[in-house]
Amino acid sequence: MATNAKTSTSPTTTEYAPINDDILDKVSSGNFDPSYDPSGSCLTPDTMITLADGSAKRVDELADDDQLLVWDFDAGDLAVAPITFFHRVREQAAVLRVSFLDGTSVGVVEEHVFFDLTDRRFVAINSADQETELAGHAFARLAGGRIEEVTLESIRPDGTTDSYYGPVSERHFNCFAEGMLSMSGFLKGFYNVFDLEAGALRYDAAKKAADIAEIGEIPYAVLASCGSRELFDRNDFGWFSVSLVKGLTTLPEAMRLLDFFRPYFVGEGAGATAA
Repeated sequence: MATNAKTSTSPTTTEYAPINDDILDKVSSGNFDPSYDPSGSCLTPDTMITLADGSAKRVDELADDDQLLVWDFDAGDLAVAPITFFHRVREQAAVLRVSFLDGTSVGVVEEHVFFDLTDRRFVAINSADQETELAGHAFARLAGGRIEEVTLESIRPDGTTDSYYGPVSERHFNCFAEGMLSMSGFLKGFYNVFDLEAGALRYDAAKKAADIAEIGEIPYAVLASCGSRELFDRNDFGWFSVSLVKGLTTLPEAMRLLDFFRPYFVGEGAGATAA
């Protein structure tokens, strides 16, 4: 299946002032949730991931240099992006099977995030108990080069797997897993940050710009211990200040996440496989 997706590049962005020191001090001292563990939250090895040309590849066969088809929420369209980090783990883990009425199913380890078209936000699925709440909701699935609605049917335990995988696309962070628009569950604070336009899968550009302008961008120096300046710029991390101020995560948690995944950053020792 061919697509008309554009190659994702770092956008031409407005120059925003750095985050106010008082605000930075406040979010830097935010509480750390001791239960937050970024080491899980991945996909079973047989999960098919959509590539740039519309074909699909098992997640356990993805290479660090594969180009992924992603959803660009700034443009409201498909785009192509490289993998920015890729978590691969070989260990036994319980599987949660997320199934949809069209026959699509995704094997999840610990937690995975899917785009809920009913609530117009990404939803982290991590428990069979969520079936009652989410059954009947429409979720975003790629079909024929466009986004369509599929209805969630069930969330059930489904045995175990001996390995699990979490690819993350550069700047967009999402990918299509079994066609489902999704993100790795460990990306706390990286989704549902900006408002969408009414009736569209696209950020409200004016509101997003206003959010960043009001708060300011987080400077690279704050996250320098977690990765290179190139990595920071390629992923446009300056806006992460908005996530912190909105309370979607805390700076200690964000730094724990980035530091934990530093060995998996593509181009910075990425592709390492945990024993």
